[in-house]
Amino acid sequence: MINTDIEIVTASFESLNNKSYEGYTLVSVVGKVYGSFRNSERVKKMVGFSIFRMYSNQRAGDFLACNLLYRKKLERKGAERLLRDIRQFCEEEDTTKVVLLGYGQRDEFCYRHIFSDFLRANGIPVKAEKGIDLIFQSKYWREDIYKLRSHSNLTDQFVGDTLESLEWTFAKTMSKNPHFYSIREKFGNNSTFLQIVSHIRYFGDLVEFEDIIYRVWTYRNHSYWTIPSDLLNEDVYLINRKINL
Repeated sequence: MINTDIEIVTASFESLNNKSYEGYTLVSVVGKVYGSFRNSERVKKMVGFSIFRMYSNQRAGDFLACNLLYRKKLERKGAERLLRDIRQFCEEEDTTKVVLLGYGQRDEFCYRHIFSDFLRANGIPVKAEKGIDLIFQSKYWREDIYKLRSHSNLTDQFVGDTLESLEWTFAKTMSKNPHFYSIREKFGNNSTFLQIVSHIRYFGDLVEFEDIIYRVWTYRNHSYWTIPSDLLNEDVYLINRKINL
């Protein structure tokens, strides 16, 4: 356990509306403060922890991906530098107590719990937040929502051959990631399209691109993926593909 004279607690941004946190330094662990909260002008921001790009995964309920992406930020910074930044914020506010703030209320997924778990794992004490079950939170971090939705027992060959037979259009606006797409309305069989989407998401590998994690399924010399912000498999309106170099 690292010896620190700073008291670290966690809370939801919503708590700002009914608690004064007098004598505490307020710190956002998710970048910019969105929404109207009392004393939000007092909130300091941890540099490098914006969750803006990760919103697609969070909106899809893919908390496994959110956890992987956020912990990568934590590992990159390191526990000692995190503690040093927290100390500096406290010195600026002349306090010895800090509140790490995130958006989730009650048992909702929240990045502040990942942040505090990382600190504790590195010997930095964080006071337990009343009413928060960290075992329940850790379930968010482990479970793959696409695995939970299962698949339709299609063979790789059927899925791959069907995808290879589709009409593909070049994505002109994605110069950083040259690829093609095929839209649902031209597929012809809605049920089969959705089964193929389930197959891609269930068997695909987790691949990070620009702070978003995609489920990427590979067949022969092509990789296929969908957009994470299409919440459920039945919401997907297109499939992307690119040639494996």
